[in-house]
Amino acid sequence: AATARAFAAELRLDAHFIERELPTAASSIVVDAAGRNLIVVALGANLALDVAAVDACLANEALPTLLLAQCEIDLDATAAALAWARRHGVRAVLNPAPVPAGIEARHWRDAELLTPNETEFEALLRVIGTLPADGRLSEAHWQDDAYLHAQARRLGVPRVVITLGAAGAFVSVAEAAREDAEPVCYRVAAPVVAVRDTTGAGDACSGALVAAWSEGHPFRQALTLAVHAAA
Repeated sequence: AATARAFAAELRLDAHFIERELPTAASSIVVDAAGRNLIVVALGANLALDVAAVDACLANEALPTLLLAQCEIDLDATAAALAWARRHGVRAVLNPAPVPAGIEARHWRDAELLTPNETEFEALLRVIGTLPADGRLSEAHWQDDAYLHAQARRLGVPRVVITLGAAGAFVSVAEAAREDAEPVCYRVAAPVVAVRDTTGAGDACSGALVAAWSEGHPFRQALTLAVHAAA
């Protein structure tokens, strides 16, 4: 806890939600020879951040251009933040990482954009019943843009970006959400880099994407910038 609070102070982050009865969240990250990572996380005190706390925080905030959330706090609290954004006309983005047990479609229904990686996209499809409990997409599925677009549309949000590591990202857009001549589905290639450790690449992609999008860049251009940031 002391380390986390000192780190927040160094970055000038307002760490005023302090839970004294539960341990600070901790994670263990394992990286293989190809730079791919596997993260195990114990959420601890994160789960004490409830709907009331989120509502109290947002009630005192000036309206932002965009809200970005992920899944390392209580799911209902995350859903409450997304619902607040929709009520106030704020673009809401959910990076569903990690996909926790108990997540339901209602938890992401107010998002304008979902940004899962491959594993998380499969998990969301299992939640809505498109895939069986132990189901996985085949390599052929991952190469089939029409198939991926159709499955992404079943998640019920206007935009889905699937981050694909070295293969860049796949985008699915509802017809009504398209910007100008933007296709309903397309891919953004990633630069070729020497991979050492991919930890944080998804976070970097989501952060850079919402930053560029909120600054007024067209979505496709914002995503291209984000993929390069992640690389």
